[in-house]
This record gives sequence, C-alpha cells and structure tokens, in this order.
Amino acid sequence: MQPEWLDNGGIALASLRTPWGKLGYTLQREGNRIVWHIDGGVAPPGGVLLTWPWHGRPGATRVNGKPSHWSQGELRVPTLPATVTAESAAATAANPPGRSIH
Repeated sequence: MQPEWLDNGGIALASLRTPWGKLGYTLQREGNRIVWHIDGGVAPPGGVLLTWPWHGRPGATRVNGKPSHWSQGELRVPTLPATVTAESAAATAANPPGRSIH
C-alpha cells in the first residue's frame, strides 16, 4: 500500500471472506488522523487486530468514540461495527505504511 492511497478517499475493502463472515473496511487519512471504518459482518473471537500503518507511535486513539490504547503497535477492536480514529504527526506521505488490519 502506498501512503498516498490514504488521501482523497483512502482505500476500501469489501466482502472479504473470513472463517467468521465477510469483512469490509475503509482506511483513510484526515489531516493528522488515520480513520478506519470496519463493517459489522465479521466477529472473530477476541475482535479485530489493527496494526499501526506508519513509523512512530500512534497518538490519542478512539474506538467508537471511547478512548483506547495501542500495545506494541497493535490495537484490538473487540466489537464491530467500529470506527477507529488515531492521531499521528507522522501520518504524512513521506512515511511508508506497514500492515493495517489482520
């Protein structure tokens, strides 16, 4: 994934088949925030695990409006659907992303 893919609408994945049902999400950058919208069609045990897509640490993060915390670059989203917002000064096109969702 190229960093600029998160600009101008970001990326979207729809109807990915998993053992727990279909998964869909969008991922985009809004200023210094990264925003994930995860559909509710999948409910794996323990939730969905996101990984921080940029170098550096994520800042203030909310899952469905409630404060949440990353652990070693990963964030567990226990229930779906979910909207995740994470602040990052490093969320610029100059910083290549890594993995974004498991």
